[in-house]
Amino acid sequence: MGNSESSFSDSDSCYQKERNMEGTYTVPPRSPLVLSRKGSSFLEEPVITKNTDVGETEDNIASSGRDSASPELGKIHYAASEMQGWRSHMEDKHVLDPPLKHNGRRVLTDHHLFAVFDGHGGSFASQFCGDNLVRTLMEQEEWSAYLKLRPTSSSDKNLCRHSAFGVKLIKSALNKTFLSLDAKLKDAQRGRRFDQLFELQNILSIALGRNNGIQECFRRGSLDNVMINSFSKVPPPSLTGTNVQLERSGTTGVI
Repeated sequence: MGNSESSFSDSDSCYQKERNMEGTYTVPPRSPLVLSRKGSSFLEEPVITKNTDVGETEDNIASSGRDSASPELGKIHYAASEMQGWRSHMEDKHVLDPPLKHNGRRVLTDHHLFAVFDGHGGSFASQFCGDNLVRTLMEQEEWSAYLKLRPTSSSDKNLCRHSAFGVKLIKSALNKTFLSLDAKLKDAQRGRRFDQLFELQNILSIALGRNNGIQECFRRGSLDNVMINSFSKVPPPSLTGTNVQLERSGTTGVI
């Protein structure tokens, strides 16, 4: 399968470059396709290494301009810890952004962004959302309007960021951010699903040779039909009695 593997990596490399040129989102690296006899998405031994981030924000008194007696002022202490455990991939993603930054540049010194994306059955969705959260937030019109408002210390309380109008803007910006992330995620997954079909087709061609029934399934673009027809109706002699696990984009499927 040496030649097939090199062709897969070349194809994947072109896909990554194409997506990155669009500049709209970052696609996490695709997990290599792995053939396993275990047929399980869990490890034989848990990964107990714990990664922990601990920090504190800067004192907000100087940046906010509020009365120093306000209970809302002072430093925010935060911590996030993650451990892979029995899962085949680390499926969670933490976003710790105090103060709020974009492309390494501070956007608002008195605003802090914290988010946790909990992956279930795969790492792609959580990694994708975590990597693209801030960028997608700053694409929203409401966010641009929020930045144009006067700072919290403004004398006009109706046109500053902590006014009811400002809170409404930031809420709307966050809501549209998550909806936009969903749309981008679906687009990214469609491209990766095509890659998965192409990769599986090459493996089946090696294991079974050319088979018209399998080729028809690929023309229809149905991964489920490919699995059923390939390993149920036409069981490959070389893989009979073996559970074949395909790791795809951080998720697992047993054929």
